[in-house]
Amino acid sequence: MVLDGTSSRRIRRYLNRFCAWWVNASDTWHYQEFLQWFLEVCWDKSAAEYATALSQLQFNKLHTEISRAGVAA
Repeated sequence: MVLDGTSSRRIRRYLNRFCAWWVNASDTWHYQEFLQWFLEVCWDKSAAEYATALSQLQFNKLHTEISRAGVAA
C-alpha cells in the first residue's frame, strides 16, 4: 500500500486493523506493544512513519479518555 501511493488515511486504517487483529488473536500482545514492535522491526521508512503517526493518534486518544475520566470523577 505504501509503495503504490494509497491514501494516508487508508494506510493508517489498514495498519490499525492489522494491529487490532493480532491483539485480538493473541493473549500476550497489547495494542501499543504490538505497534512498538512493528516500529522496531520495520525497515521501510514510509511504513514506519505511518506506524509512528498511528501510535501518536492512539496515545492522544488514550490520554483524552483518561483526562475525561478524571474530570467525571
